[in-house]
Amino acid sequence: MLGAGRDAGDAPTNNPKNVPSVVWPQNRGGGGPSEGSTPVQNHRLMAEASEPTLDGQYLRRLAEVCSPDAADSFADNYGALLRQRVDRIIRTIGVGDRGKAVDAALSLQTASAMAGALRMSHLCAKLEKALVAADLTAAAGTAREIDVHLPELQGALLGRPRLVCHASPDTTPS
Repeated sequence: MLGAGRDAGDAPTNNPKNVPSVVWPQNRGGGGPSEGSTPVQNHRLMAEASEPTLDGQYLRRLAEVCSPDAADSFADNYGALLRQRVDRIIRTIGVGDRGKAVDAALSLQTASAMAGALRMSHLCAKLEKALVAADLTAAAGTAREIDVHLPELQGALLGRPRLVCHASPDTTPS
């Protein structure tokens, strides 16, 4: 829902529900290096940290192409299916089924990119790379990263501004 005095085209600079996981385009910023890590690890961590959990411009663009209702519906469905999709990745990696794991990773990567869930999309691409290289140890580690990131993304989706403001019926007496 949008706050009073705001319309669907307004892009917030901060998440309206103070969910720290939402990073809108104008708030992008890389995290600093962590202590005790190597320069290669720092580069990887900074690259991943620069990907926002949820970038609102992607859903706004989808709303322009389709409709605000369609974009909101897509985001709602995406959020509702996230746990199942992540569980499928974890399950298929757990049994060593690389083919189904790649399929699950590509499915989540594509939907995440459309929703603007750029960090999840990045993690799925990283997972696919590990699976194609038959590195199940790296794939399992990335699957854990995806699972750890999931609650942050779910919170971001719940706190995102709606693209359509559904007016409540007029309840004032005539």
